[in-house]
Amino acid sequence: MKLTKLINAGLTIRDALVLQRISNGAETTKGILDKNICPAHLTQIADKLIDKGLITRGNHPTDRRRYTYKPTDEGLALTQ
Repeated sequence: MKLTKLINAGLTIRDALVLQRISNGAETTKGILDKNICPAHLTQIADKLIDKGLITRGNHPTDRRRYTYKPTDEGLALTQ
């Protein structure tokens, strides 16, 4: 991931970390969260990435309380 791409896209380091994890195949909240990102922050970051057209959020196939995340083509391009 190139820093200039992230800055030009208006992303913070935390935003970039979440985008990178989603682009690497983490589809659920459990795969994205760690000690640096709590669930409340993930919601805010995901909303920002969705508004920028970098990821999509969908319903989890078996658990209505959870979501799945997927990168868009533009989101994938930023992580390369």
